[in-house]
Amino acid sequence: MKTLAGGSVANTIRGLSSGFGISSGIIGACGDDEQGQLFVNNMSSNGVDLSRLRKKKGHTAQVGCLFLCYGERIKSDCFHKRKIANKLFS
Repeated sequence: MKTLAGGSVANTIRGLSSGFGISSGIIGACGDDEQGQLFVNNMSSNGVDLSRLRKKKGHTAQVGCLFLCYGERIKSDCFHKRKIANKLFS
């Protein structure tokens, strides 16, 4: 299983910055947890300006997306518990 930081807006901003060299930044917040740090690392390593991103105490919002071999996509806001993902793949 591969974990990536993103979401439609973050993916667009990251793509504009790293793929096209367009100065881009994000205004928002993330938690002070592992997922928040993953987001910060991923965005900053792609040149996204994070000067207006605030870290808040607590969990970062998450949505999981599984891509199945035959092209179907399953989204859920609770895959981070991994129990569900493990059941799907066992």
